[in-house]
Amino acid sequence: MTVTFDAPPDATTAATLADYAISGLTLSGTPVISGNTVTLTTSMQTATSYSLTVSGVTRAGDPAATSAIRTSGT
Repeated sequence: MTVTFDAPPDATTAATLADYAISGLTLSGTPVISGNTVTLTTSMQTATSYSLTVSGVTRAGDPAATSAIRTSGT
């Protein structure tokens, strides 16, 4: 699953798997960061909607929290 933020996230906070939760899915591995996007590895997804919670992820060079503006399942 990919998460697109409103600004590039801080690499340390965005790479912390515990900062993400998706109801009904198990997360594993290390989040992969590319620009404003973070890719998460999840358990098998089905054709349903999932709720993503992001906490503790800040902007690069700024202590302000980022906002997830788009997600897509893969």
